[in-house]
Amino acid sequence: MMVAANMSGTIKKLLIIGKSKNSKCFKNVRSLPVDYESNRKAWMTSDIFIKWVRNCDREEKILLLVENCPSPNLRLEKHNFHFLPPNTSVLQPMDQGIIRALESNFRKNVILKLVASLDANEDTSSAKHPKITILDAILMIYDVWNKLKSTTVFNCYKHAGFVRGGPGIADSISVAADNNDDDVPLSVWARALKEELPIENEKLDQYYSVDDDIATCEEPTDENILQNII
Repeated sequence: MMVAANMSGTIKKLLIIGKSKNSKCFKNVRSLPVDYESNRKAWMTSDIFIKWVRNCDREEKILLLVENCPSPNLRLEKHNFHFLPPNTSVLQPMDQGIIRALESNFRKNVILKLVASLDANEDTSSAKHPKITILDAILMIYDVWNKLKSTTVFNCYKHAGFVRGGPGIADSISVAADNNDDDVPLSVWARALKEELPIENEKLDQYYSVDDDIATCEEPTDENILQNII
C-alpha cells in the first residue's frame, strides 16, 4: 500500500499492491476506487512506481516528497522529486500519524466485520469466520482513506516541519482527534475481545503493529547505492 496527499489534503491518492492480478473476487468488477497493481511478492517496484507517477501527472508543476523510493533516478518534466533518506520518519508527513491511523482504522473494520458475522449466528461456537477477500480489503481501506480529513493531513505536514511555526502540542495529537468519527465504540471492542473473541490485550497490540517490519520493496543493490552517491 502506498499513500500520497498534497499539503492541503484536498488531493489524496491510494495505491494497493496485491499478489493476484485476476482474483476471483474481481469478477464482474469494472473499476476500483483505488489504483491497483500486482506482482508475486506484492512489493513496490520501479515499474509500478513510475507507472503510478505518470498516471498522476498533472498540468501544474509539483514537488513530490518520496520515502523508500525504488527508482531514485526518476525524472519527469513537470515533477520535481525530493527523496527522503532512510530513518528520517520525523521529517515524513505520512509518518506523523496518517499511515498509523489508516492501518488501525482498517483493522477495526475487520474486527467489526468479524463481530457482525458472529452476531448473525446464534451458535457462535460453530460460526465460521468470514473470509476477507482482496476486494473487501480494498473497499475497507478506501473507505477509511476517503474519510481522512484534510485538516489531519495538513497538521501532519505541519508537525513534520513543512509549515512555518513548526509543530505544536495540539498538532502532535491531531490525527487521533480528527478521526473520532471512525473510532469503534468501546462496547463493541469489549464484546469482541472479552466475550466472543479470545484476544488478549497483548495480542491486540501485536495485531495493530503486525506488519510494521514487513518488506514492501526490494532492498537496493550495491550498484543502486553507488549510483545515488555519484
